Amino acid sequence: GDVTTPAGIRGEIETATKNLGVLTAVIVTGAVLVIALLVGLIQRIYFLQRTREFGILWACGMTRRRLLLRTLAESAILTIGSTAAGFGLAVAGLWQFRVLYLDAHGLVVDLLDPGAVTASALLLAGALVASVGGAALRLYRFDPVAVIDEGGG
Repeated sequence: GDVTTPAGIRGEIETATKNLGVLTAVIVTGAVLVIALLVGLIQRIYFLQRTREFGILWACGMTRRRLLLRTLAESAILTIGSTAAGFGLAVAGLWQFRVLYLDAHGLVVDLLDPGAVTASALLLAGALVASVGGAALRLYRFDPVAVIDEGGG
């Protein structure tokens, strides 16, 4: 474009800003997606490590529904707690980056972009639903006697 006029310069800046916004959205979405998958994987491992405990609780009279509600509550607490901690660390790190780099170079960036925050929350909620859904499927196919028998002493 023409950068010899104020309108041309303004147009180039607007184009560059839009491109930066798209690039940032792609990077943030990719990072959040990877983190959401990791959250789901960690919750799956957490559930699988407790299979014997669930078998004993079920054998002692706890219902599938109660086990599922317990799993849902624990997963929600872990997801919400880790999300809050991660959000706090991210805001602190981004604020530091903004103070040290962005403000020093005259760049204005919204650190709490509503779109990025909403996308992050929805992906993490999706990871929670997927992990609890997976736990529910495993609980409905669950045989406590077999789990206790194969668990050994």
